[in-house]
Amino acid sequence: MSKNYNSCFFEDGEIISFFKGEGDYFYRDPNWGEHLYYPSLRIALKEINGNTIKNKDFINAFDIFVKSLGDNETDSEHFWQNIYAFYLCLNSRDFDE
Repeated sequence: MSKNYNSCFFEDGEIISFFKGEGDYFYRDPNWGEHLYYPSLRIALKEINGNTIKNKDFINAFDIFVKSLGDNETDSEHFWQNIYAFYLCLNSRDFDE
């Protein structure tokens, strides 16, 4: 992942790319070469803790992402991987609830 989160994907209009792990938001699994959703989401959620990103902005961004999804297997995979990554962040207490 090469994106600087201080410039924030919300401002750059790259919300969908972030949640799908596209371009600069691709966080490569060193073993499999696939996108790792948990580490990238963890970084964004830590920005919420650091007050770089507001809670409501993150929720709105996720809503935009969900509304952009099509009825296909690939988009379904992106959705469920983000949900699972969010669950992992909750369980490891990566951010204030």
